[in-house]
Amino acid sequence: MIFSPHFAACRPSRWPRVIVTCLALVWAGLVLSGCSGLLRLAIQQTAPTTPTPTREVRIDPAIELAPALGYAGTYLSVQGAGWTPGQMIVITMQDVQGDSSVLAAATVDLDGHFASGFLYPLAERWLSPGPKTIVAATAD
Repeated sequence: MIFSPHFAACRPSRWPRVIVTCLALVWAGLVLSGCSGLLRLAIQQTAPTTPTPTREVRIDPAIELAPALGYAGTYLSVQGAGWTPGQMIVITMQDVQGDSSVLAAATVDLDGHFASGFLYPLAERWLSPGPKTIVAATAD
């Protein structure tokens, strides 16, 4: 007896094509998810930031004297804050007769502060009883 194998028409299996298609879809999904992450990162880096409003604090120019009480010849320290940087400040006194001559001067630092001082005048005019006003003003 002669053996004669019977060959049927070979039809390729669909499984390799299904596996290749699934791998292609998984690869495409990974690529797209990576791109969306890069896109999200690019958007985060290039998106303009909204400026946070800041509140401008304005301090009116002021002075502080030490000591608050004294007598003729007492050294008075004058500290100032809230002034325009670079300004020249002159210190004078006032009474009912008007202003004194300049008793002290200082230049305002970059933070708007100055420090100076003077000896309370010995002149008869400033020794009389009554309130006296210390004035700090810009030189101009």
